[in-house]
Amino acid sequence: TGAVIRPQIGEKERFKRLLDHLETEMDRRTAGYDYSENKSQKPDPFIFLVINNFAELRANFPDEAERLARFVRDGKRAGIHMIITTNRGPELAPSLRNNMGRRLVLQLGSKDEHLELVGRELPQILAKIDGRGYWVDGAPYECQIAFPEKPLRDLIHAMDDSWKGDRPRKIEVLPVCISYQAFIDKFGLGQHATLPVGQSYETLEGIQIDLDSDQFSSQTWLVMGGKESGKSNFLCSLALGVKDSSDPKRWEIRAYALRRSPLINIGKANPEIKVLSDSESIIEDLNKLTSDIQAGIQTKDKRTLLLVDDLGAAFQPGRDKLATALNQLAAQMEHTEAITLIAAGMLDEMRMQIGTPIVKLLKQSRMGMVFSKDNSDMDWLGAQMQLEQRKSDLYPGRGFFVSRGKPRLVQTPFLGTCSGK
Repeated sequence: TGAVIRPQIGEKERFKRLLDHLETEMDRRTAGYDYSENKSQKPDPFIFLVINNFAELRANFPDEAERLARFVRDGKRAGIHMIITTNRGPELAPSLRNNMGRRLVLQLGSKDEHLELVGRELPQILAKIDGRGYWVDGAPYECQIAFPEKPLRDLIHAMDDSWKGDRPRKIEVLPVCISYQAFIDKFGLGQHATLPVGQSYETLEGIQIDLDSDQFSSQTWLVMGGKESGKSNFLCSLALGVKDSSDPKRWEIRAYALRRSPLINIGKANPEIKVLSDSESIIEDLNKLTSDIQAGIQTKDKRTLLLVDDLGAAFQPGRDKLATALNQLAAQMEHTEAITLIAAGMLDEMRMQIGTPIVKLLKQSRMGMVFSKDNSDMDWLGAQMQLEQRKSDLYPGRGFFVSRGKPRLVQTPFLGTCSGK
């Protein structure tokens, strides 16, 4: 079995991917080949899609249910067959019901339902026996379904053990959670300073950015989203990714935690990552970076990854010196390529600072992450979500990676343990 889909979290995506796979297969198989006319050896195995209780499927996956009509109508010529069960005939849309040539009609509630599904007036089956009904394949025949002699689970295992043919392709989905270590184990890290962005929804491949690559053109990233949406965790995984993949003689990693942030614990556990959390230390560090740029000390041979968590906190009352230091650095960024600045913040806190040098610099980058389906957040990176993307489920740590104004849905690495997910 390629996939068993139930109405629960994450299964909508699996069902959509299954239908996408079947549509791709149908297009490929019907390009110059007709299964219904070619009786010789077939190059591809038959595919059976079994749906138990169509009404429940339609209630849980209404958009996807509409896509089934094509397989019912045209699937035979592509070797794709459907087996659908339903409690009542009217639960099936006419586009499905009218294209089903073979039907097994068991005991229903009324003669009218029998008439609609069988297609002609027939005597109602009086014997109340499980599995007794009409088999309709052109003409209807009264029939009795055979029941397995063994328990069904034992029969399934026996069938599985005796199967010698190819197994169907498994329908994978984007995990609700992927730990940082699991991400690295699955996708690895580059040989240079690498930002582990996350796993792509579209391709299920890992997205990683090589900071040393000539193709990496954006010097600044903006990370947007609400509280506890995954912004701070994302910055932590970026810091670890660069620490684990870069030459410490070439790269230094600095992080400013303007509020409580997991970056503080990351810094304690990884001395290679310099994390500052008090305003005075941050101001002093910012002033040094600005002075180094002005003095020409910053060079491409020695580069800095600078992470700022909760940027909006810098503009709170009493932090004028901190905001000034950030703006002074931003004003000098055009004179250096040695600093990559990635800052995270919330729209409500940053909207009023849109005219400041630091916010203007970040906003014009058109690159970063948005942990939100709010178009107001996406607008700050010059991107627009497609309708299908707006329907996406955003679990913690899931968001849109924006590059050159194009958003891609990703699951970012999680620093904790993804047990039970």
